[in-house]
Amino acid sequence: MLKRKLRVGRIEKSQGKSQLHSLAWSVAWVSGAIISGFAPLAAKAAEPGAQTAIPAVWQRATPADQNQIWEFILNSPLGIAALNQLAIEGFINPTCQKTLYTHAEYGSFQSLLQVECPTHRGISTARSYGEMRVTFNRFEDTILDFKVERIYEDDEADLPSTVAQAIVQTAAQQLEVEPATLQVIQAEERTWTDGCFGLGGPAELCLAALVEGWRVVISDGDQNWVFRTNAEGNQARLEEAVSTP
Repeated sequence: MLKRKLRVGRIEKSQGKSQLHSLAWSVAWVSGAIISGFAPLAAKAAEPGAQTAIPAVWQRATPADQNQIWEFILNSPLGIAALNQLAIEGFINPTCQKTLYTHAEYGSFQSLLQVECPTHRGISTARSYGEMRVTFNRFEDTILDFKVERIYEDDEADLPSTVAQAIVQTAAQQLEVEPATLQVIQAEERTWTDGCFGLGGPAELCLAALVEGWRVVISDGDQNWVFRTNAEGNQARLEEAVSTP
């Protein structure tokens, strides 16, 4: 028992060093961004797929806003937590391009940090990604919360937009959330063995026939859900809920 306690203690100490290392990288990374004035990096090698466009509600931050936003981030525990999350997923790197945006209506009280890296990375076990976005909400000098979004370049590459919209609507009804908060981040064509998409209960009658459909991962940025659907996307069953890293 004593050896087990000592072993756990060493692990916790090692984790603490890792967090401090991430923090040091975060500060150096941000400092470099401020000093360089967000100068564009060298052109990146072309990759298949196109990045998801930044919504029109976001506008590029002015140099004054950039410096102010970084100051708020570095002086906030939640700001440092967001930077550490970027570090954990490999997005604190000199080769990664950083861009700050402010909200058209709320100004710098709601800001968006976009980080694009020339090579895909990340800790997702299913897919890697080349872009992360962090949205910060601030009240006066305090960051109240942040939201991390991972952008996959080939999102919905083979999924028709009409089907994607139907799947989002169907999933939103089951999850009792607004459809606008959800997006399909992964889709695979599947052939299900029955009308219940292989998820029927012991007392449930399911159509005994092969059913063409999709297995999709839907996310609100904080939580992922795996759904099985029919080909049209208007019928769906929840396979599992998976917390994002």
